[in-house]
Amino acid sequence: PASARALVTRISHSVGMLLPSSGDAFWGGIAEGIEARANEAGFSVLFGAGHADVDREAAMIELFLGKRVDGIIVAGSVGDPDAWFGRSSPPVPVVLVNPDTRLGPEDLDRATSGPPHQVLRSLAWAAGPRGVGHVAFDDISGTRMLVRDLVAGGHRRFAFVGGEPVRPTILRIVGFRLALSEAGIEPMAIVPCAETMEAGREVGLDLLRRSERPTAVIAYSDVVAIGVLRASHELQIHVPDDVSVAGFDDIEVAAYVEPPLTTLAQPKHEMGRLAMD
Repeated sequence: PASARALVTRISHSVGMLLPSSGDAFWGGIAEGIEARANEAGFSVLFGAGHADVDREAAMIELFLGKRVDGIIVAGSVGDPDAWFGRSSPPVPVVLVNPDTRLGPEDLDRATSGPPHQVLRSLAWAAGPRGVGHVAFDDISGTRMLVRDLVAGGHRRFAFVGGEPVRPTILRIVGFRLALSEAGIEPMAIVPCAETMEAGREVGLDLLRRSERPTAVIAYSDVVAIGVLRASHELQIHVPDDVSVAGFDDIEVAAYVEPPLTTLAQPKHEMGRLAMD
């Protein structure tokens, strides 16, 4: 049996795949890429969910190591690899995908209000943890691309909505502010909130009820952006005629809302394959 061969050869031809959730559309795309590449290479995949819980992540990694996996892929990690393995090197190759490194509220405040170029220079952690592999989308460049496209379309009143004090939020806010600074525009509002449709709806209602409302809203994710779209429908504010709403991730449902959501696609399948490689 495979378990017996693993004891003799110390090669199990299996990898551990730890995701934040089993039901999230974005991470599901990452998982598909990992599994497709693993199957091509003759590897089986053990799945676990960390649920954005530091202790659960550590417990799942211990479980994978107990199963003698040949490598571990951790997507959306909130924990610190130093806490998983101590100061020693991981016993098997470890790759992070889009880590959700937890930061403090002061980091979020600095990204929101500090000079964006100074904030950018201070982001030493953005390169990812040392000693482990790291596959991540370029959040700063991606958000700058969205803003530049909207500026080219004539928008001057911008808001950024969504995101808690984690790594991708900080980077997307910095990209948002850098692009606006390049265009000589001050953001109207930057409003962090939970990554849920309801949170996006509530913030959207507040922004769109203002006497001078933004004409362009960039959301941290498609999930938050769909909440903003719901708010615009409730207030009978037309998208994109009265306000443009853009998201991030290109989850499947983004194409099925009305109107279809403008979104920046992360190459989820390719990122999963690259992590497995």
